[in-house]
Amino acid sequence: MDVYLICFDISDNKKRTRVGKKLLRYGHRVQKSVFEVSVKNKQQLDKIKQELIIISEDDDNIRFYKI
Repeated sequence: MDVYLICFDISDNKKRTRVGKKLLRYGHRVQKSVFEVSVKNKQQLDKIKQELIIISEDDDNIRFYKI
């Protein structure tokens, strides 16, 4: 099992709230826009990335850091 820090910078309040709620299903909030998520396998990580890409736009920034 791998652990990731998922950090985001999203300017739109509605999208930022949606991303936060989505990430709460997978992990816990470390700071307002930083989550710690345990990932079982690559497929689960790809699923999370895909869900977040649908919400975000080109000017939004979502980063995944493996720790």
